[in-house]
Amino acid sequence: KIDYVLVNCAECEPYLTSDYRLMVERPEKVVGGLKVDEPAIDLGVIVALVSSMQNRPILDDVIVLGEVGLTGEVRTISFLEKRLIEAEKMGFHLAIVPKGNLKREQQYPLEVRGVGSVAEALKTILGGA
Repeated sequence: KIDYVLVNCAECEPYLTSDYRLMVERPEKVVGGLKVDEPAIDLGVIVALVSSMQNRPILDDVIVLGEVGLTGEVRTISFLEKRLIEAEKMGFHLAIVPKGNLKREQQYPLEVRGVGSVAEALKTILGGA
């Protein structure tokens, strides 16, 4: 079974110079052949690809978490609180996470910004195109 995310980058258009489609396959093959079966990496991989294509670096104290649907929506992930605690221990200061995971009264160990789409995440992380 192939499990993948194909994002129509019409919403990413301000960040790209041509007509691109971003596809993230799981289990993800990462540098060195390491396999990662983790839906929460979708958004991070997409942001990293766009950042690379634009030659616009992401700050190294930012963590990006979120599953991405076919239309570019950012879906909730499991164990957000535990992930943020570990991210803070690793030195991250800002987390970009799915809006659906955020709770009004919840306190988080680092600054958290919720996003609902790939376009919103790109705008939050990379600024205006």
